[in-house]
Amino acid sequence: MRIENLTTLVNGELKNSPKISMINGFCIDPNSIKVGMAYLALNATIDDALLAIKSGAYAIITDLNLNSKDDEIAIIKVDSVVMAMVRLMRFISAQKELEFVYITRLQSSILECLYLPRSMCLFSCDISKAFMQIIDADEKTQIMSCDEAMIDKLSFSYSSLDDDSLSDLHYDLKDTKSLFFTTILFKDSYYSELKFPNIFIKDLVSIMSFFDRHGVGFRVNSFDDFNHFKAIFIDRFFNIKEFGQSYRAIICESDEELFKLEASSLRAKFSDIFICARVGSSVAFMADFIYNDIKDIKKLDEFKYALVFENYEDVESMLAQSIDEPTLF
Repeated sequence: MRIENLTTLVNGELKNSPKISMINGFCIDPNSIKVGMAYLALNATIDDALLAIKSGAYAIITDLNLNSKDDEIAIIKVDSVVMAMVRLMRFISAQKELEFVYITRLQSSILECLYLPRSMCLFSCDISKAFMQIIDADEKTQIMSCDEAMIDKLSFSYSSLDDDSLSDLHYDLKDTKSLFFTTILFKDSYYSELKFPNIFIKDLVSIMSFFDRHGVGFRVNSFDDFNHFKAIFIDRFFNIKEFGQSYRAIICESDEELFKLEASSLRAKFSDIFICARVGSSVAFMADFIYNDIKDIKKLDEFKYALVFENYEDVESMLAQSIDEPTLF
């Protein structure tokens, strides 16, 4: 890209009169600069910029007051490096004809557990990583993101995984005895006992349908790291048991909207369930059991499921702590 075109594209001001006229790539890490690249000095120091120059950068895009006596280097001053990156991302996305797809946070969490082909990319919410994803993407790659505001900045139009209604999705949910496993027949493919909560079947099938429409095989990596509606099985003394090896479980959910959906669904199916939340939390109004300290969960009486508005890791850590039993001495 020519320096004058780059300067215009990022809405910058060329602060010197460099002899070089072209750059051949972009980088945001001063330690990874290759000769001929433009360095985008995001959250950078003057030392970072000087390192990029020493490493062979042909241009520095910066909001710093940077002066260089080296007329081989183009110094492009911008008001905001972030906005400069967004302008570049929009330009490159149009050049490569990238296709943007809006997904929900839940769908993003599901996609993180799947094998994605190079033709699909789960867009990072980190601007630095997202920028490099655009730079490295092949032409017509499908960029899937739960950041609708960013998609609006990068594309004139985009689709959604929820464009289809469930009536258009050809699937049959089998054996719903367990909340925490999903067995499904999707078209001619049978998926047995996926370790995935079937309460989210609509979102799973929407993703399967999207893959099918684009000729991509649906392959699960592992749902072990899926952190919604995540169960910790316990015995009656609140000791953690192997997954599925107890009749009772504490179900953890930290997303407010999903917690409300899950609470309504569980109440409709079970009578021996507790909905639990901390005092003053945004969902305390719908709770059966309100507590001040996470350790208070251990005061629950007999139950089958307890849905708690907490992070899984916090609840697991609390349960793993030994209980100090009172003694007579």
